[in-house]
Amino acid sequence: MKILVIIAFFIIALRGMQYLYRSRWNKSLDVDIFFEQNYVFEGDEALVCESVTNRKLLILPVLMIKYQTDPYVRFVASDEEDNDSEFIFNDSMSDYIYKNDYVSILSYQAKKRHLPIRCVHRGYCSINSYTLVGFDLFLGNKMITKSDCFSELYIFPKLINARDFDMRFNSLMGDVITKRYINEDPFTFKGIRDYQSYDSMRQINWGASAKSMNLMVNQYDNTSSLQVTIMLNLDRISGLRDDELDETSISLAATLTDRLCSLGIPVSFITNAKDNYTGNSIKIGHGCGQEHIKNILMSLSKIGVYKNAPDDFSSMLSHEIITSSLNTWIFVISQTTNNALSMAISKNIESVRLIVPSRKSTLDKIPDNLKAITTIWTLS
Repeated sequence: MKILVIIAFFIIALRGMQYLYRSRWNKSLDVDIFFEQNYVFEGDEALVCESVTNRKLLILPVLMIKYQTDPYVRFVASDEEDNDSEFIFNDSMSDYIYKNDYVSILSYQAKKRHLPIRCVHRGYCSINSYTLVGFDLFLGNKMITKSDCFSELYIFPKLINARDFDMRFNSLMGDVITKRYINEDPFTFKGIRDYQSYDSMRQINWGASAKSMNLMVNQYDNTSSLQVTIMLNLDRISGLRDDELDETSISLAATLTDRLCSLGIPVSFITNAKDNYTGNSIKIGHGCGQEHIKNILMSLSKIGVYKNAPDDFSSMLSHEIITSSLNTWIFVISQTTNNALSMAISKNIESVRLIVPSRKSTLDKIPDNLKAITTIWTLS
């Protein structure tokens, strides 16, 4: 009789526990998953934070956390992973990166873990939801719930090495700086700064130089502020895509933006490629400063060349050349140098500089009328 009572008590207790877990396991359970950084460059590392807080008496012996993000990152091993058995994770690669983590959490306990990720490719990543899978004390019942969340990570294109950039674009940047100083108003004094190699002798302030024992030059406001429009053409070469050339073109646009803005030159950005997530065209007006650079880099992160067909670049270029002011230079980054592009540039060739990323084996013949304004960036 006693055995039957014990068995009955055990069954009632088990059913009660199962009911309690089914009805209460995810109550007062707070889970948050987010990227700790919002902006990084390709090749850098970032962190994904997983935070779990159990605000009730009921313990969770095993809680599985499942979520996914875009395939531009890879989760990497860490010392924390090797030494902490409370979190166990694995990931698989397809169109998304899938994460499955397990944690055991006691009553009124909070746990947080930072998972290092390597940003292996330019792009845009987001975490939009997660799934929780809970188990009771004997791991006999499985409970599932799904919740929404939102966190995003922009992976900016890698900037060109400063030494390589200066070596190949010394002439181009020199032209920009020279034209900038030609437009200075000699009657509007702005200040004094250190002498740079591109400064002319007539700008040297000899009195200030004698006092500081270093060459100093006068700065003046511009009568007509020089500005640059960067136009990125991502048309295919002979119907084929070259991923490395596409990424190099995007990196050149990012590096030019960063370098010109650092010189105080307002930059705008236009491309015939579209936002890979909204399908919208991309055009950012002239501006300068860190926030403006960030806006252009964010647009470059979301550019896609497979999902949406690019717009007609030659028409865009013609319109920009015709409507631009006299103090605007247009930097065209294009892998192709076809007749339509040449004709568009010919409408005002003095205001355009052409940059051609190419492989030696696929370099288009540069039209004679464009050779003087062309800089070729050849991949090894």
